[in-house]
Amino acid sequence: ARLHREHVRPGLELIQIDAASSRLPTVDAVMVRDLLGHLDHAQVRRAARNIKRSRIEWLLASHYPRVEVNADVDMGSWRPQNFTLPP
Repeated sequence: ARLHREHVRPGLELIQIDAASSRLPTVDAVMVRDLLGHLDHAQVRRAARNIKRSRIEWLLASHYPRVEVNADVDMGSWRPQNFTLPP
């Protein structure tokens, strides 16, 4: 409610969704700063498939190119990810 009061204005809408399962709006880009680092590999894959299915053209995500191995994480924990590496 506070975010809506302080930030919503004509041309800007705030919505709460589940990136892995909610129907995503038709937009040019989606920004998921540090979101994917809190999800385990299976949930990251679900979110990526959902974003791709929505035909969103650009994904803006935190990316850590110095990371050499994308370790899995328990849901809610966090780790940096290098999206040029598997999985």
